[in-house]
Amino acid sequence: MEPTEINYQAMQFWFSVANAAITAAIALYVWLASRQRATKKDIDEMDDRLIRIEKDVEHAPSRADFEKMNDRITQIGNSVTGVEGELRQINHSLQLINDHLLNNRGH
Repeated sequence: MEPTEINYQAMQFWFSVANAAITAAIALYVWLASRQRATKKDIDEMDDRLIRIEKDVEHAPSRADFEKMNDRITQIGNSVTGVEGELRQINHSLQLINDHLLNNRGH
């Protein structure tokens, strides 16, 4: 049995091809991973936005405030209904006075 000769040039070529493929795969992975990574600037902007939102929420009315406003609106609605009834009575009285004055002109 004769020993086979090792073709070092072919091995070097395929090693270079494998090395280039692995390097390209790593470069692609790093590029894809860095695209989705948040930068410090992005995090600082989100932090500032969150602080502004929290300040706005602190000054927003609470559930109890809304319940008070709802009760007050109900009271105002009831008052308006009462005033509407009184205005109808006044209008009816004025119509009666007007009819009396028109029908009894000559007397």
